[in-house]
Amino acid sequence: DLQYLEAGTDHGRPRRVISEEEEIDRRCLFEKKQVTLVERYQSEIEAECVKEVDDDAPDLWRRHVMKYGDLEACNLTLEERNKLEAFTQKRQEILRRRVREEIEAKLEEHDLVFQPSKPFLRVLVGNRNHESGDTSAYVTIWEPTKEQLDKIHPGRIIRMGNLGVKDNKFQGLLQLSANSR
Repeated sequence: DLQYLEAGTDHGRPRRVISEEEEIDRRCLFEKKQVTLVERYQSEIEAECVKEVDDDAPDLWRRHVMKYGDLEACNLTLEERNKLEAFTQKRQEILRRRVREEIEAKLEEHDLVFQPSKPFLRVLVGNRNHESGDTSAYVTIWEPTKEQLDKIHPGRIIRMGNLGVKDNKFQGLLQLSANSR
């Protein structure tokens, strides 16, 4: 079964190996915390960004749109209307970007940037060699692809290359490591 090495550490707590269900629960809880924080700060951040962007707006914008509320209420020449419409589009893009940046900064400030756990598959493998006898080891495949997961079944013979050898043993057996390539 696919397992996950929990991402990061939580206040000095060591990383743990968790199941796929635990990873989904962890992600859902994290997303709820993010939504709560965003809801708390969204209007404040938007107001700050609007003020910041509008302070840098062209004079024409401040004279007409900020005074009357929209372009329709203004008595403008075609050239002025085109300039204001262009700035209005640019302003919306700037506001979306600034709000997104500020929300991301708030999430980072509150340590709410999700770090997904790293999936892995640990498989007990054996080597049948008539000269050296049967040997066993654990192979850990980090971030396995769907194709790899589909090929690995009990009793199936698979040839692997370029495996890394870990310094320590796992449950008394040699540990080998592979990535998804």
